[in-house]
Amino acid sequence: MLWYYDMSRRKFLQIAGLATAGVALSGCRFQGSVRDGAGTADRSTETVAMKRAIAAALHDAGVEIVLCVPATGTAKIFDAYNHMAPQALPYSYNEEVAYTIGHGAGLTGRRAAVIIKAHGLAKAANSVIDSVTAGTTAGFVIIITCDLKGRHSDNIFDHLDFVKGTGIPFRISRDGTTYQDVQDCFSWSEQLGLPVAILID
Repeated sequence: MLWYYDMSRRKFLQIAGLATAGVALSGCRFQGSVRDGAGTADRSTETVAMKRAIAAALHDAGVEIVLCVPATGTAKIFDAYNHMAPQALPYSYNEEVAYTIGHGAGLTGRRAAVIIKAHGLAKAANSVIDSVTAGTTAGFVIIITCDLKGRHSDNIFDHLDFVKGTGIPFRISRDGTTYQDVQDCFSWSEQLGLPVAILID
């Protein structure tokens, strides 16, 4: 399910199913699906599988620009992606700069992703709002990790309400669908002409 802010109605709509969203995946070049997290696996195994599924989805989607600000959850995803990439990419250390580079790539027709913690997205808010206003040409997906209990953060805040407040369409990923969720977000981004976020617990 995709949460999408309808500016004409000034409210969020829940879009269930790609046909409802007006997105036709028949022309999509990505047919693969990865199940990530068996029912008998413990949470740590599921987490590792989820990180690998995200990395594989980025790789298979032909993403040309992947940026990551190291934080809780983000580094493991980026490291898994670097194992698949032809050349290891460096970390970014400023959230707004990383976001802006990713958005710039999307504007110029190159698929891009930014892997960022929810707190980091708040730091990049200026660029986030600009990206919603300017839109995108190629798929631009923001993978947002959440520190729900504040174990590795200065504070706890409602990341869901924050993301809604930015106006970015977003999806909350669930175990077992992560690979396809990332693929769908790229398709939605290109169809809507907007950045699309995916929230990872």
